[in-house]
Parts: sequence; structure tokens; C-alpha cells
Amino acid sequence: MFGAVRVILVAVVLVLVFDRIIPPGREPGFLKGSQWRPVLSQAGQKGLRSLPPEVEAYIDRLKKQQSL
Repeated sequence: MFGAVRVILVAVVLVLVFDRIIPPGREPGFLKGSQWRPVLSQAGQKGLRSLPPEVEAYIDRLKKQQSL
């Protein structure tokens, strides 16, 4: 049970990273046609909204610093 939850959390974080940090068009092929991506992306966005606003600002600042 805990292993399945861990796999789901890793998948959500992976999709969230590609949604927030990696520019569109540069994501790997396995995410382009994924049927689960919308579900995982929605779960990631919901989780991100539950965090303090400073976290999202920090992610945006990192994105600008790395020129992504």
C-alpha cells in the first residue's frame, strides 16, 4: 500500500516538474501522449496551491535564474 502511494507521489512530482520548470515542447516523449498526465498534473497543481505562496515564487525565481 505504501509503495503504491510512493509511486503515485513520485509521478505527481515528476509531472509537476515538467509542467512548471521545463518549457513546453521540451518534455520527454513518454509525457506527450500520456493519458495519465492530465490527472497527475491536476493533482500536482492542487498540491502546489495548498503550499504557501512563497514556494511558487521561489520556483518562478529558479526558473528565471536558470533561463528556462
